[in-house]
Amino acid sequence: MGFRRGPGMLSVAMCTYNGARYLPEQLASIANQTLLPNEMVICDDASQDQTVAVLREFAQGVPFPVHLHCNPQNLGSTKNFEQAIGRCVGTVIALADQDDRWQPHKLATLDAALRAQPRAGYVFSDANLVDANTQPIGESLWSYVRSNVPKFRHFTPTEQLAVLFQGNIVTGATMALRKQLTPWLFPIPADWVHDAWIALISSALGWYGIALSEPLIDYRLHRNQQLGVHKATNPAPSTDRTRYQELRRREQQAIDVLTHLRSVPSGLDLTATFTRFEAQRKHFTNRAALREQLATRLSVVFQEGVTGRYFQFSGAWRSILRDLFF
Repeated sequence: MGFRRGPGMLSVAMCTYNGARYLPEQLASIANQTLLPNEMVICDDASQDQTVAVLREFAQGVPFPVHLHCNPQNLGSTKNFEQAIGRCVGTVIALADQDDRWQPHKLATLDAALRAQPRAGYVFSDANLVDANTQPIGESLWSYVRSNVPKFRHFTPTEQLAVLFQGNIVTGATMALRKQLTPWLFPIPADWVHDAWIALISSALGWYGIALSEPLIDYRLHRNQQLGVHKATNPAPSTDRTRYQELRRREQQAIDVLTHLRSVPSGLDLTATFTRFEAQRKHFTNRAALREQLATRLSVVFQEGVTGRYFQFSGAWRSILRDLFF
């Protein structure tokens, strides 16, 4: 085991909240990395169990500094990760959830991937899915959601923004990013999940992501997880109202991105990017309006179809058929 050498440092940003049950196993896997971090920043979100005590004991037994910050009030996972990332000083920052288990070479692999591709802004990987007792369930994170499998094959520097327009496929628990991107990433809107925002904004600015097919963590599925594949694949039954709310949410997300990109001094010509996000916003505005505009439904669906926006931003023919019978 050793620390990162050469220019810059390697940081780990972890967020915790009532995670005492699974935290020791995750912390041990970080302490046993073949490439150790130069620092670890942990932001606890007002835990009420023994999480902080577990973290303090861990900090005393590892050869790298651990900076623990305890929030006086709960911020929620997105703002807590924004805070943890912002407190890191490393040139590369690896994100850590509290309930997973890392492969021993995870940090070394992520770090090497970013060193090999200087224009890449972030990197993420596949994961092995395990149950609450860390027993494999015989499935990987990428294959668990079957409809996402083709998207990883198309996650290239030139095609990945189109993939992300369809929805996020980047899991923060497997991600590392460059510190230099943070002025362009923050603040993260409260309604976003941090990994989706980091991936979309970075790729939109030309700092593309690298998708590694090797599973670098054991991703734990359990009842108490706040976010993740378990929640995403077990949604509440869809109704007209929930579909309408989802369309309005996607509309607002496009507005969030446009507002943010116009406010950050990137020095880039983002005209084409703005055009694509504006088309996305218009698409979800028009789809959401179908709930009230029954008389014009057919013409609106036809318009969104011939412009190709259903195929760029939604579920293609499936969404067309669902909108015709909203």
